[in-house]
Amino acid sequence: MKYIYGFIVLALICSMTNCKPAETNSKEEKLNNYKIAVGTYTKKEGHVDGKADGVYLLQMDKESGELTWLDTIPNLINPSYLAVDKQSLYAANEIGPGTITKIDLDDYDKTQVAETKGDAPCHVIPVPNSSYLVVSNYMGVVSLFRTEPKLELVDSLEPEGTFAGPPRQESSHPHMAMLAPDQKTILISDLGMDNIIHLQIIEDKLVETAHTVLAGGAGPRHMCLHSNKHIYVLNELNHTIDVLQWTAVNQPLQLKETYSTIPQRNENVFPAAIHLHPNEKYLYASNRGINDPEQSISLFKVKADGLLEYIDRYNAGGLVPRDFSISPNGKFLLAANQNSNNIVTFAIDQSNGTLERVGEEFEIKTPVCVKFY
Repeated sequence: MKYIYGFIVLALICSMTNCKPAETNSKEEKLNNYKIAVGTYTKKEGHVDGKADGVYLLQMDKESGELTWLDTIPNLINPSYLAVDKQSLYAANEIGPGTITKIDLDDYDKTQVAETKGDAPCHVIPVPNSSYLVVSNYMGVVSLFRTEPKLELVDSLEPEGTFAGPPRQESSHPHMAMLAPDQKTILISDLGMDNIIHLQIIEDKLVETAHTVLAGGAGPRHMCLHSNKHIYVLNELNHTIDVLQWTAVNQPLQLKETYSTIPQRNENVFPAAIHLHPNEKYLYASNRGINDPEQSISLFKVKADGLLEYIDRYNAGGLVPRDFSISPNGKFLLAANQNSNNIVTFAIDQSNGTLERVGEEFEIKTPVCVKFY
């Protein structure tokens, strides 16, 4: 009886003081931590032995960089690239025929799945201030979806052009979509065509407005945009970064300079991810060595004119750093090493952008995409 009496007294005190322990803890966690979604491979493919269970959800302490486990979103096949928009998580399921999954982060049972009309979707991006979603399918298709009132494919485009030839440039291979400085044009990096394709969305259609031709055999993979309207394109096949200047809607980008991601030419190195630091003073790129000891993150200083200065590179702490992400406060870089099943945390020196490994590696199966949300 005394336990029941004690419980009643505690309940009365809480009601009088408006005590909500669980909600308070939740607010404290939001203040002190970032949430992270990790995309993975869940099955064996030609280029990867996927072992994951779906999308993994983590949290990171904003001050220490420590990672802890939150949850797993199961029943997804190869959710290799992710995007978060409000409370919706979008997963590009890298299979054939390709699919995209929309997941309610408040209720994982609320999901929608739609086919992309292409194979091996490898990138997804919500278009800001709209209900559109653009998906890049590696096997030659760019897909346009509406996300409201339901996830629905409204258009698809098959890029046409010339190709250098096998093994990686036998056809179109769209790898990423990014919004251009005009906030209307969608830039598509096509690894197969050595092209940046310029598209606009007009009445639910993808319309090509221009294209930028890059060096033959470069293989553009990923891109990032600086507020000064410079676009940095990471080329997978010749491990370089092109610095391009935005000009106008119907004009190609202007090439200003090209830099190698590593000091010496190495045909076994294939860069994967490129990101700017939130302060836009530093640029990072990951280098994947295939049967090669080069497994690194390269650091460049962004100069006042938008050009780059190579500073150094850092061992990624694992094998095949497929992706990495920088915390919103700019203090940490998380490297996702696909083939060693780990995420490694680096502290970023705010004065010069240099990296220093901190803490223990976080074991996680086949990580290939890291998204803060």
